Amino acid sequence: MFFSSLVEADAPGWGDITVILNPYGGVSPTIIHDKNNTVWVARRAWVPGGDVYADIWISNSSDGMNWSSPVMIVNCTASTGACDMPSLMRDPMNTYWLVYVNSPNSTNKQDLWIENSSNGINWSVPIPVVVGSKYDLYPSLMQNSTGAYWIAFESQNRGADNDIYYVTSQDGLSWSSPQLLNYTVPSTTYWDYEPHIMQDHYGKYWLAWTCGIGSNDNICVSNSSDGNIWSTPREVIIGTHSHASILEGFGTYWLTWHDDSVGTVQIWFSTSTNGINWSSPIQMTTHSSGNQNARIAIDSNGTVWTAFETARWGQSNISLTHSTVTLTSPNASEILSGTKNISFVSISGDYKNDSFSLYYSNDSTIWTLINNSIPADSAYTAKNQSWNTSNVSDGTYKLKIIRMNSRAGHTETNISPNFTINNPPASVSSLTSSAGTTSINFTWTNPSNADFNGTMVYLDGAFIANVSNTTNYYLASSLSAGTSHTLSLRTFDIAGNINLTWVNLTATTSSPTSTTAPASSSSDSTGITQSKSAGIQPSTVEAASRQYVTVTDTSQPTVVTFDKTEVSAIELKVTEAVSQATVSVQSLSALPSGVPPPSSPSYSYLSISVAKSLGDKILEAKVSFKVAKSWITENEIDTGMVALNKYSETSGSWISIPTTKKSESETEINYEAQTTGFSIFAITGEKVKETTAVPTTPTPSPVSTPEATVTLTYTKTPVGTPAEASKLPVFWILFAIVVILVAVYSIQRWLKL
Repeated sequence: MFFSSLVEADAPGWGDITVILNPYGGVSPTIIHDKNNTVWVARRAWVPGGDVYADIWISNSSDGMNWSSPVMIVNCTASTGACDMPSLMRDPMNTYWLVYVNSPNSTNKQDLWIENSSNGINWSVPIPVVVGSKYDLYPSLMQNSTGAYWIAFESQNRGADNDIYYVTSQDGLSWSSPQLLNYTVPSTTYWDYEPHIMQDHYGKYWLAWTCGIGSNDNICVSNSSDGNIWSTPREVIIGTHSHASILEGFGTYWLTWHDDSVGTVQIWFSTSTNGINWSSPIQMTTHSSGNQNARIAIDSNGTVWTAFETARWGQSNISLTHSTVTLTSPNASEILSGTKNISFVSISGDYKNDSFSLYYSNDSTIWTLINNSIPADSAYTAKNQSWNTSNVSDGTYKLKIIRMNSRAGHTETNISPNFTINNPPASVSSLTSSAGTTSINFTWTNPSNADFNGTMVYLDGAFIANVSNTTNYYLASSLSAGTSHTLSLRTFDIAGNINLTWVNLTATTSSPTSTTAPASSSSDSTGITQSKSAGIQPSTVEAASRQYVTVTDTSQPTVVTFDKTEVSAIELKVTEAVSQATVSVQSLSALPSGVPPPSSPSYSYLSISVAKSLGDKILEAKVSFKVAKSWITENEIDTGMVALNKYSETSGSWISIPTTKKSESETEINYEAQTTGFSIFAITGEKVKETTAVPTTPTPSPVSTPEATVTLTYTKTPVGTPAEASKLPVFWILFAIVVILVAVYSIQRWLKL
């Protein structure tokens, strides 16, 4: 073998760069495809250790990666001179043709010669095409729709300036005399060189070349319906450019060239659907060593192939790339969350028959479809496909993009590097509100994500707080009556990922006339039990508030807020949905007739009732209320002994409901109690209990030596008053003295033993 293949990635949308690396290097490539889609590349190369005269070599490959051994098809020697600038073609009869420049040493000129082959390996004897005393170079060979062969070439001294000429032949063996290509030159300073000619499938001729105008080397394009009269050259690319190549395939026109506009020489391309209006230049190669002198071909699958010179492997070699589909996002190790735009680039010579499918997988074995009908919209397609990863479990994944050509049944696949999905939690749902005159209570349903950590709360665009994952409501208080307020929520997880989707709800506080009314004195029998509360005199109602409750989601409790009484909120958990059911709270200055007061100091009397349509469906009810600190201080109330008491009409007594202290402010303490029914209530408190100190008995000091004095220590507890103490019988005093003397005598005898 005379070569090896090296692979290196380059610009998105193009396949890996494959070098046809052999001992001979190579320049001036030309490329075609045969009927089997085998790619053939001819180029100029030198034999190491041989003469200084370059030869023409050819190789082929079925996949663009693995290449045949190079074959010398033109041997140039000292007698024939150097050979260069080959142009390769295959006609419909499957005959291969090669035209090239020969530079005889003995003469100061450059001639054009041609050979042919039935298999691409064994070639005929060279036949002269254009010989003489002129500098004729950069030939471009094609066959038109009638079978005639055309060669366009640059001539440096047939006219005043460099111009484009052409010759024709009906059999490829006998050629016409050179003719100046007939187009209108817009400037006398035009220099025309490095032409490339082709005929599209509509029968129109096209020529691309480098046109020097002033200090610029532009890329010009002209066309002709018959090959005789050509359109005014269109300056497609302006600047310093060279070595244009033009080709049409499946209705798309392709134009390549090289320039150093990015600091190094690179291959660029542009596309068009009519040959007149061209896309902006797109960079094909990126390697810093430089890339130049490209030629293109399109196979029957619509894949665009480009052969060009490069020095990226240390010497001048011929490299090959082809159009493909490439995932450009996500990048390796990228973390995705929420909705992500998946970016891919596709370059296709038959894009009108292309479509794309996108898949993901966490094991590269089972692939899940994201979208299987992404259309192509141009020959050069850079696309973003939206992918909502919210329903994908967190983990490591790959993406796979497949380009499918329906006409040829051809597919190309590209797989992304590993990336990570770490989604924020889902948004809250069922956001509802219950409005009072000066407050609005918002409730919602938290998401079920395992790593859901909390909710960010904003009111009217201002951040309020981050509430925990167990909180599903927010009470906005101290609002003005008849004003609208917007609550905005978004969730976050344990890792700090924020769901950027806002969930918003606007609610309006009620006006005093529409939200506050005397509570109904009628009574309802509720499912949670509700006393009739008969005997409440209207004159004893200090304040009252009625709210209308609508419940659609029974999986979460509903909070009803109040702002006129000591009750701040009632939390209800119901079995069925309800609509516009009333909940009423009255603050009473006196208890109804026949209801005795509680035994403990009372802060407030209340009456709470609900509509029968709601009461029949209540499973649980919690009452939140507030007590002024001034009352607690004035009455020496223990803050831990405040309770909500419910009056039982059945037993005619008060029942203390378990009450929990929840929070406090500078002026109030907030409590919560879970009730089993609605009735007359009393908020009471127990006074702080005084504590009596318990006397302690001192511990006797240890005896340090046998001679130490023993001191008896005791505590005398006074009984009665000093006057009463003096009346004790004398007998008991004498008895105490005797006991002490006996004790002293006993101790002294013990010490002497």
